[in-house]
Amino acid sequence: MGADSKSKGGCCGWFVVFVIAAATAIVLFVVEKKSHLSNGGPAPVPGPPGAVVQKYGDALKLAVQFFDVQKSGKLVNNKISWRGDSGLKDGKEEGLDLSKGMYDAGDHVKFGFPMAFTATVLSWTILEYGDQMSAVKQLEPARESLKWITDFLINAHPSENVLYIQVGDAVIDHKCWERPETMLEKRPLTQVNTSSPGTEVAAETAAAMAAASLVFKTIDSTYSGLLLKHAKQLFTFANTYKGSYSVSIPEVQTYYNSTGYEDELLWAASWLYHATGDYSYLKYVTVQHGKAFADWGNPTWFSWDNKLPGTQVLLSRLNIFGAKDASDAENSGLQKYRKTAEAVMCNLLPDSPSATKSRTDGGIIWVSEWDSLQHTVASAFLAVLYSDYMLTSQTAAIDCDGDSFTPLDIRKFATSQADYVLGNNPMKMSYLVGYGSKYPQYIHHRGASIPADADTGCNGFKWLSSTEPNPNVAVGALVGGPFLNETYIDSRNNSMQGEPTTYNSAFVVGLLSGLVTTSSVSGKRVGVLQAGGSENTSFRSRTTVRNVNNATGTKEREQKEDKRYNSFSELRVSDGCGNGGRFRVSVTEVSAKSNKHSVEGGDGAATVSGGSFAGNACGVTLLTYLKSKARIMAVPHLAHTACGIRHQEGMGLVDKSGTPFSEWSRHVDLSSFDCGDEETLTVISNRQGSIDERDGAYIGEILKSIRMVTDVMEALVKRVIMAETETAIEKENVSLGQAEIKKKALQIESMSVKVEEMERFALGTNCVLNEMRQKVEDMVQETSTQRQRAVENEQELCRVKQDFESLKSYVSSLISVRETLLSSEKQFQTIEKLFDRLVAKTSHLESEKMRKEAEVQKLMEENVRLSALLDKKEAQLLAMNEQCKVMALTASASRS
Repeated sequence: MGADSKSKGGCCGWFVVFVIAAATAIVLFVVEKKSHLSNGGPAPVPGPPGAVVQKYGDALKLAVQFFDVQKSGKLVNNKISWRGDSGLKDGKEEGLDLSKGMYDAGDHVKFGFPMAFTATVLSWTILEYGDQMSAVKQLEPARESLKWITDFLINAHPSENVLYIQVGDAVIDHKCWERPETMLEKRPLTQVNTSSPGTEVAAETAAAMAAASLVFKTIDSTYSGLLLKHAKQLFTFANTYKGSYSVSIPEVQTYYNSTGYEDELLWAASWLYHATGDYSYLKYVTVQHGKAFADWGNPTWFSWDNKLPGTQVLLSRLNIFGAKDASDAENSGLQKYRKTAEAVMCNLLPDSPSATKSRTDGGIIWVSEWDSLQHTVASAFLAVLYSDYMLTSQTAAIDCDGDSFTPLDIRKFATSQADYVLGNNPMKMSYLVGYGSKYPQYIHHRGASIPADADTGCNGFKWLSSTEPNPNVAVGALVGGPFLNETYIDSRNNSMQGEPTTYNSAFVVGLLSGLVTTSSVSGKRVGVLQAGGSENTSFRSRTTVRNVNNATGTKEREQKEDKRYNSFSELRVSDGCGNGGRFRVSVTEVSAKSNKHSVEGGDGAATVSGGSFAGNACGVTLLTYLKSKARIMAVPHLAHTACGIRHQEGMGLVDKSGTPFSEWSRHVDLSSFDCGDEETLTVISNRQGSIDERDGAYIGEILKSIRMVTDVMEALVKRVIMAETETAIEKENVSLGQAEIKKKALQIESMSVKVEEMERFALGTNCVLNEMRQKVEDMVQETSTQRQRAVENEQELCRVKQDFESLKSYVSSLISVRETLLSSEKQFQTIEKLFDRLVAKTSHLESEKMRKEAEVQKLMEENVRLSALLDKKEAQLLAMNEQCKVMALTASASRS
């Protein structure tokens, strides 16, 4: 009853106010005519960016310069004194001009994959923050650097299914330490084609060209069209001939190994949809391949290899601002991308329940020790983008597992990452070369490390090992970053921490561009994506503005860029909810002295004659319109629709500006009613002047009153809805309470019965308790025994470990012996051969020995025979000697 009476009373109040509003509608027409002669109605977004934040402006100017440091080719308007022309012959062997482009890091290979990604991120930055970049005069330098890359990419795509993805051989390049201006080594080309596909690099190049086509759309439409043509061809090539370039060309795995190509396909299709408006690309990312490729609900890290987080944020933009004519299935897919993007934001916010632990004690995102700042600045770039999307769409907060976080919270995170990079860190050092008084002096960069007048050839390694700081400052270079313990080793040989890259520079340029002005957090709505500067080119070359259809509520109106309705102004008639019918008034036919007013309305049109208060036909038209609105307001659920109040998934009731029901206020500003209406009327009545001047004074006060009535009516609608909702909740609570009381009564009865049963049961539990007590004591004793056994087991385990170590040592010895035996196997075979030869020699010697022994035996026998003969001869000699002696004696005797 209470809710119904409130609803009826509120509707009656609205009807009375409508009658009053109808009486002043004609006057409202006149004042709108006078006040909107040269006004195109309320702009959907505010004007130019706010004040420049000096530190971010200074850092941005430096960061953009690093692209000039990395340029290859015939340099034009060279701003880097120590750089000169290089790579002028790149591509000549294939009849191509691949002299432009950029070296990705501190060496001189042109890797197409990260180069294209650099262009995509740089394009996104220009599209989003062109006005901010223009405020610090960095828009034009950024566009020049972007075109330097896209010129290379166009030439690297000579036919539909061929893309040159690399200039130079990394193995050869890394054997030299030299300036790019003096290099003479061969620089071979690497391509992907139908037989050696490279889906990820072709899709990334398509994304780069599609995004860049938006940047140049209003500057050079011919060039923009050429980029878009290449982008479409490359996407078709990438999607038709699927295959990872890391598989087709294994050599790339050492430097830019791809972990998959699905994310690049989604990334490219998303950019092509933005560039063309072709819904086949939107269907590709939402309906056809979203579920398979997008990994919805799982936040990851944005990098040159993983484009999913970037795709999720980019497509969230479509969901936030609306994709015109998208199907329910496509909108459902976009909503999933947005939910995943919000999960990415929740992952980044340090106070979120789902905050990642992948961060240092100093607060920066830290995922990998190699090039650690890539994830820091990439995450912060996405955060500042998403916070601006929320501010522009007046989205109050995101939900992170029950906790709400505002756009300001997300922006604070991005600011903290930028401040860390610029020196607010434990090292008290800027990681952006050239910024502040302390920054890395020994970055891993060939050109920066060698004096500009030195011609080292390939062998300039003395400059790599030099203890002197780099003679040339690579201004704007963002080094790899700190270790997890937030230390940094400033050494040229420390490429892990000290080597800058172009894609990191693209991230930091985007981050600083988003922070360089205060407009995003000043409470104003930031502008729709701008392609930069005075061109005021929106992201899709148009600005989407919400208006109200006279019959059905809200609809989308597309207002072409730079069109300001110079010949028409709009008269808006309030329906009490801040909405209204739209009447276009021809300014060319209206003047202060005119007796004719041409009025076009959604419900009718009329041409009337007379002075300022003679617009009877116009009044009839306006009253008819207001009457139709009054009928709508008399029916509560239609009143909700007319005021733009609706149900939104995940938020419940929201008003026309997207503010959720929970944030509606009952507060009424009583000061707005404290005005001396009679005194004001008397003063105006006594005013002297022309009729038009007095009409203007009357109308001005009436317009104030109508605006106040508009606010009051919107508040009334909201208060009625709140009252209805609260009453319904109370009724539901009462019903639930009664049901709960009955339930509790039954539970009490049941518990009483159980208590009686428990009392009876308790009487018989004493014995059981005693038995259990004894069992517990036994268990305690058993536990003590088991503990003792555990100690013994632990000791035994120690012995086993010792035995194991001994066994391990023994096994190691055996392995060593085995290796020794294996190594000596050949020697053993050689020894066997020598042994066989020795055996043969021994056999020969044995036979020779036997022959010699036989000869010796013969000699011995001959010796025996000769000995016997000698003995015989000696005996004969003795006998003859004796005979001689006898004969001598005989002779002597005969003489005497």
